[in-house]
Amino acid sequence: MIQNILAFTRPKLVALRCLMHMGLATAIVLGPSSYWWISLGVYFWFASIGNSVGQHRYFAHKTFNTSKFWERVLLLSATLASISSVFGYIVTHREHHKHTDDELDPHSPWHMSLWRSWSLDLTDTGRWNLRNAKDWIRNKDVMNTHNYFFAYILAYNILLALIDPWLILYAYLVPASLVVWATGAFNTWGHGKGLSFLGYRTFETDNKAVNHHLVNLITFGEGWHNNHHKYPGRYYQGEKWWEWDLNAWIIRAIKN
Repeated sequence: MIQNILAFTRPKLVALRCLMHMGLATAIVLGPSSYWWISLGVYFWFASIGNSVGQHRYFAHKTFNTSKFWERVLLLSATLASISSVFGYIVTHREHHKHTDDELDPHSPWHMSLWRSWSLDLTDTGRWNLRNAKDWIRNKDVMNTHNYFFAYILAYNILLALIDPWLILYAYLVPASLVVWATGAFNTWGHGKGLSFLGYRTFETDNKAVNHHLVNLITFGEGWHNNHHKYPGRYYQGEKWWEWDLNAWIIRAIKN
């Protein structure tokens, strides 16, 4: 069953990312503001709870079990982070683990330009197999957030506008843009392409994934990528005592 899982989202997602980055540029031009504290808080919510704990470790890898309440919180957080629908992420990320850094990898920086790697412009999204996510395809909540991906984002922004129109900029566009750039750094530096002096490999794996200090800082624990590719089924990624992993601490608080 082959299908472009992001066919309906792809053109709109590109436009949305351009809007995010324009929002970030606008906030930088406007200069210092107390709203930036809101942006940092929402960035943590999107990047840690949404992308790392939710999309990556829970939905894509199923590294832990949690309650239905927390599953929905993670699902909503990941959707609003706007990297992609959770279902689309599961399909492409599991393909990445099947073909890490070879020519079939959907987002290896070694087979695309640095711009495409940083901007998360995935390759050949039309050929990924929906069976990669067969364990989630009957989950009504996951499929609802896939089918109504942009509606959730629009509803969130309407709510922000009702509270304070400036929150659209500082509580959505800025943090969502930062999440794209942080994920691009994770995708690029985390696979050994750039700033290699900050990376190292603990395990000899059949891919180029590295543990990277700066990636770990901006993603709150996703930087130990060599460890993750060695043991993708673990909810924690630090192997040594000093390899801190805030996302794993959050998981310990919500897992069954």
